[in-house]
Amino acid sequence: MKQGMYRFCLSAFLYWLVAAYAGQVLVLPPKIIGLATFLPPVLGLMWGPVAAVGVYVGGLLAAPELYELSSAGIGSGGPVFWRGAWVFLAGYLPYFLWHRWPVGEGETAFPITTHTLRKFLVCLAATFIVTSAFRTLTASHSELEALAGWLGSGKTATFSEYMLACFINDFFLAVFFGLAWFFFLVSKGYGFYSPKKEAVYQETSKSSQTKDRIYKAWVMALGFYVLFPAVVIYLDIYQIYGMNYMGTWLHFLLECIAMMDMYLVLMLYLLLRYRRSIMMEVVFLVALTVFLLAAVLGWGSSAAMSHLAESHADDSLHAMSVICRERLNRTFFCVRQAVNGMKLQAVNGIESYERLAGDAAYRENYLKTMEKSFSAIAYGTDGSIAYYLRLVPEIAGTKGGFSLGREDVRWEGALPSFVERDPIDLALYSSDDVRSVGWYYIPIRSKCATWIEPYVDPTAKSYVISYVAPIFVEGKLVGVIGMDIDFNFIIQELRRMSIYNYGYVYLMNRNGVVLYHRDRPQGSLFQPNPEFQEIEIYLANGMWLGIATPLSKVHDERNRILMHLVAAILIVAMLVSLGSIALASYAIHPLAGMTEAAKRIASGDLSVEISYESGNELGLLVRSIREMAAKLEVYVYRDKLTGLRNTAAYMSKGGELDAQKKVGSGLSYGVVIFDVNFLKKVNDQYGHESGNVLLRHAAQVICKVFDHSPVYRIGGDEFAAILESQDYENREELLRTFDERIAQEHFEAAGDTLGVSVARGLAIYVQGMDFAAVAKMADVAMYNHKAAIKAKCGEDVR
Repeated sequence: MKQGMYRFCLSAFLYWLVAAYAGQVLVLPPKIIGLATFLPPVLGLMWGPVAAVGVYVGGLLAAPELYELSSAGIGSGGPVFWRGAWVFLAGYLPYFLWHRWPVGEGETAFPITTHTLRKFLVCLAATFIVTSAFRTLTASHSELEALAGWLGSGKTATFSEYMLACFINDFFLAVFFGLAWFFFLVSKGYGFYSPKKEAVYQETSKSSQTKDRIYKAWVMALGFYVLFPAVVIYLDIYQIYGMNYMGTWLHFLLECIAMMDMYLVLMLYLLLRYRRSIMMEVVFLVALTVFLLAAVLGWGSSAAMSHLAESHADDSLHAMSVICRERLNRTFFCVRQAVNGMKLQAVNGIESYERLAGDAAYRENYLKTMEKSFSAIAYGTDGSIAYYLRLVPEIAGTKGGFSLGREDVRWEGALPSFVERDPIDLALYSSDDVRSVGWYYIPIRSKCATWIEPYVDPTAKSYVISYVAPIFVEGKLVGVIGMDIDFNFIIQELRRMSIYNYGYVYLMNRNGVVLYHRDRPQGSLFQPNPEFQEIEIYLANGMWLGIATPLSKVHDERNRILMHLVAAILIVAMLVSLGSIALASYAIHPLAGMTEAAKRIASGDLSVEISYESGNELGLLVRSIREMAAKLEVYVYRDKLTGLRNTAAYMSKGGELDAQKKVGSGLSYGVVIFDVNFLKKVNDQYGHESGNVLLRHAAQVICKVFDHSPVYRIGGDEFAAILESQDYENREELLRTFDERIAQEHFEAAGDTLGVSVARGLAIYVQGMDFAAVAKMADVAMYNHKAAIKAKCGEDVR
């Protein structure tokens, strides 16, 4: 009874305090959705139904301020009954949902675990959906008009807008404050409300240590709530102007509080899951370090504003340059696609190289067809002033092909049609005359489509940019096909690009020669302007697009940067914290695997696998353990010559099979013993290196045939395979396959081609036999096969 009264009084006092004075302490919008709305569900979950009655009484105490629309939150107007009903519903509904939704095995006690954290969030979300709908249904017309004015959405807010605004405000604040509260209390072992007196999570401990922990947790939680108003006031005065407008407040909730909510959910989850793990220490240390650093950066931002302003200006210029580049690249892309399309039609329209070169009538008809086909593509390409197809002189002479262009183009209004023009006579120019016929020879020499830097077209006497592609048929050069862009069209596009109404754009070639500039003549070498901040970006056709803005205007961005500085610091802090937590989790997770691996290595099991790769100390430790196990396996279980398992591994496997025999029935396996023939003869005649080659070839064939079975080298020229599962079932077929493949195997030795011969013997495990007996039977079978080979070839097969 005493504890219930304590909770009732504390609930009423807390709700009255926050509801009555939060709007006066914080610089918040007038008639804002009540900041105290987060409290009833939190208190109801913590202290049960008595808290719902407590917050109802707390609302009555704050009634003179809350029930007048002029000074209270949305949904607070109207009769006292509706406000009280909402407060009681908000306090009782989460308690009701919680204890009607068992966590597991019928348990409904509140203490948060990793399994109930989701339940907590779902209960809050369900509660605020219901309470938001309740507040919307009881809202007056004047309240809807007020919200519409704050949001700028019209004369009257719709019910959906009102309900959504209520839910965003209530839910985000409840998670933000509630999880912070729970985080501190759970970390200190606080026991929450349970409807069962015998529940193990009741506050039964009266030790001074427990009370001290809980007291510290309450102090930390209340300190958090004191810090939040101070931060909001600082943001409103110095950083985020307009916190007294509903739109700005909701944006702040969505941007900052939502991120904090996610962070607190993660921290609480980690606390509950890794309460007794080193992971929790790492997480707390990282989080504390990040937020202390964020605070220092926030307060020291004034000293760094110049650098931030310049960085922000660079980012803005880069973003603008990307936009401008894409506008120009869109033109270049269209031209490239047009030329590629014309090239495809040109190649597909040629029946054969011989006919095109030898049949003049066919060639003339082909050119007319292409000219007509290309016309539609050229008309649909912005900036195109000419298109052409020129055949090589070997096929059609030095003026073979066609060329069409526009004359007196004004890139406003209707454009003139393409008309035929006399093709340039290639015989009049040297192939080294890049300015006149570079458009023809450069693509041919590069054998690929090429952008030609701006030049004066000898025919039209206009400044153009060309994209030309060579045409090959049957591997032979047929000619080139290209399209010219009027450089005046590019200049017109550049002039349309607005750089903050006071900047400008310019264009250079690969060598830094000015092609277009507001203040410098065309053809001059580009020189930076010290009074402007400039940035260059590469275009798709090889030119450089530059953007310049006066340095005097760069500092005008400082105010805008300051408005979002805290939000940016918070975003960075959240991202760094989350990234650090993820890295810490990723880094610490392998410790369990490494511990288990070390135990297995110590017991003699070298087949350890730790799936972790990183460049940090843990990654180095994992690689060291893996390399140590691999080296130990090589030294202990691997044959250096063939890379196969050695005799020690063979005997270890035999011991495992004998152990399985003792465990139970159902064991089945076979042993194949192999002996390489003529090894002594190869060693004597060709040297021991050739003998090693013979052994490796034999090992490769054995491994390929018995690819589902472990293979061992158990002597100088002896190998063994232990057949299980699939290979055991197909043992006879595999032996036949082995005999066929080994008969086909050859290797080179001192210029001679030598065959590979291997004797083999198979033995099958019979119940009651040990591994040594099975291996001995296989050995006998192998020697019998070896004797048969010796009798067949009539010579010593050693």
